[in-house]
Amino acid sequence: ILDQYSLAVILEGIKHRQTTIANHQFNPPPPIYEYPSPDQKQAFVAPLTQRR
Repeated sequence: ILDQYSLAVILEGIKHRQTTIANHQFNPPPPIYEYPSPDQKQAFVAPLTQRR
């Protein structure tokens, strides 16, 4: 059974994923091999999460 908080988090995640997918259609992300380390990937992901 999901409480309202979990549900909100899941919905927020879906909404964010849709936004990200939409952004990538206009501005495709660089290929994976450009991310040798997790920190660099994190550096790419962080700005996306802040821009809601």
